[in-house]
Amino acid sequence: MRQAEAEARRSYRAEQRRPRFRHNPTGTDAVATATKAADTARERTVEYLLTVRLEQLCEQAAARTEQATLSPRPQG
Repeated sequence: MRQAEAEARRSYRAEQRRPRFRHNPTGTDAVATATKAADTARERTVEYLLTVRLEQLCEQAAARTEQATLSPRPQG
């Protein structure tokens, strides 16, 4: 998912810009912390996008069910 990867990249860069890592943003501690932040951001974004998509699907299913219930059935 592009949105999740974009959010992970933003989190990674933001973590490296923190004051404690400014002197060495590519050091072991900075990279480890930035990687963890990126992973967390990616996971949260994917969870959010999945939740939104599931809500959309439930709404669509409910609308189809309601439409089917309201539609007259052919007699024959």
